[in-house]
Amino acid sequence: MRAIVYIDGFNFYYSIRSTPYRWLNPVALSHLLFPNLEIQKVKYFSAKIKPQPDDPDARNRQEVYFRALRTLHPDLSIYEGHFLRKKNRMALVWPSDSWWRRRLLAAALGERRILEPGTPKVRVWKTEEKGSDVNLASHLIADAYEGNFDMAAVLSNDGDLEHPLRLVRERGQPVALFNAAPFRHERLAPKGAAGSSYKRIRAGALSASQFPKEMVDSKGRFHRPEGWDSPKKR
Repeated sequence: MRAIVYIDGFNFYYSIRSTPYRWLNPVALSHLLFPNLEIQKVKYFSAKIKPQPDDPDARNRQEVYFRALRTLHPDLSIYEGHFLRKKNRMALVWPSDSWWRRRLLAAALGERRILEPGTPKVRVWKTEEKGSDVNLASHLIADAYEGNFDMAAVLSNDGDLEHPLRLVRERGQPVALFNAAPFRHERLAPKGAAGSSYKRIRAGALSASQFPKEMVDSKGRFHRPEGWDSPKKR
């Protein structure tokens, strides 16, 4: 069976970021998980993050990983959305109300509006990835209607993909969902639904699908990001 693999990059990263398996080769993983499929293409959907004050090297690590992914061309293509970071006022998780607690918090944050009645709101940095889920859904449906695969394999645990996955299944084209998170999103791969299957990615498969520590491309040599060989949250 011909297959195309669709990978939700951020969703997948957050499911493995506390493991030593972030230096992952998605093409190797796809062939390992689906040895009997004729994989036509691996499509990787993500967005370039912006430098964060609390983690200024995050963008550099991502760039190195994208560099590794580009060595897999033409078997893998990257499709980019965009990344937003803006200030928002959001409600604070507030276990119990207290005038003195409000006074202390308002003084510490320099935000007198915390003293107003109701749930206190504070200004926060809100980061959002835009476009990746829509891009993945668009490619999935377009490929299905153009007959580019006999089966789709989707690596994501994002509930927003429920409708496009169902549309593809209703056309009689099976969708295999695979995921490294410790839980499955039941709406994405309903038990017993025609054309639906689910595969949990185990540590052994992730470990066996790593890029070499040192790699070479047209720009020269580069290395796995420092710290990615140990289970740190980055």
